Amino acid sequence: MQNPIADAISDLFGQAIRAHHGAVLHTDALTLNLPDGILADYTAANAAQGEFTAASSALVPMNAALALAVSDAYEWCQSAKDALRKHCGRRFGQRWLATGFTASLAVPSAQDGLRSLLVSVENHLTKNPERENAPLNVTALEAGRRLAALDDARNAVTDQEALVAAKKTARDNAVETLRARLRGLIAELKQAVGKSDVRWRDFGFNVPDEPERPAQPANVAVNNATPGQLLVTCDAVPWAARYRFWVQGNASTLEPVAAGTSAEPVCVLENLPGGEAFKVFVSAVNTAGTEGPRSEAVEAQVLPAAAVA
Repeated sequence: MQNPIADAISDLFGQAIRAHHGAVLHTDALTLNLPDGILADYTAANAAQGEFTAASSALVPMNAALALAVSDAYEWCQSAKDALRKHCGRRFGQRWLATGFTASLAVPSAQDGLRSLLVSVENHLTKNPERENAPLNVTALEAGRRLAALDDARNAVTDQEALVAAKKTARDNAVETLRARLRGLIAELKQAVGKSDVRWRDFGFNVPDEPERPAQPANVAVNNATPGQLLVTCDAVPWAARYRFWVQGNASTLEPVAAGTSAEPVCVLENLPGGEAFKVFVSAVNTAGTEGPRSEAVEAQVLPAAAVA
């Protein structure tokens, strides 16, 4: 039976905790991958994951602040455009070029375009203070304030994104170190205890020489043509040495009960009360006695026996 290393980080951490537990129980069987080493690698990876998560979470309000700064800058540039129409004309033309509107009177929505426009409007109003409109808050000072707010928000996000990337790299490296530790532990156990020793289970691993756990049976079918019986079949399941067949009364809240077993994926369930409806399940069992999950339920009604003349 295989012992794959988990892909998901949460599952990997669970694997590491179980492996550490086994290493504590069986330290005498180990030389390289001792409990302290496993615990140190797990602790480092867990801490790195926490730092990455914290850095990523901190980025959320920073992006919200940047979106607000962009919105504020956009609205202010709209007000500035309205105030400058008095001096530059109702429509776009040559007089608008010095203000930063170089192709049309549309206020850009992208950050870079907004920043460029704010710089130009600030310079224009600084050189032409008579064009400021204090009631509308269209001043060179306010243009500079909006520009600073936009730059501060952009820089905060850029710096935090760099921190998130660095924390992710550190997390990925620590997680890979932990995966390498678990792969090394598996290799060491193969040499130290062999492939059939049940001590593997103390580490949270499968016993390598045991057959794979059977999968869930598929395509379960029930034939109720014979009174008092149900003929149950399913597809063959890899690693199955035998099959177990289960029934549950349709109105029952109890767990299904075993009603038959067979070395083949077919079984006749007998002595069932006629007229009653059942849910039927099948599970597969390997040579080591490991049972796979039960199939999806199939409903069937048992035919009553024919009346005797």
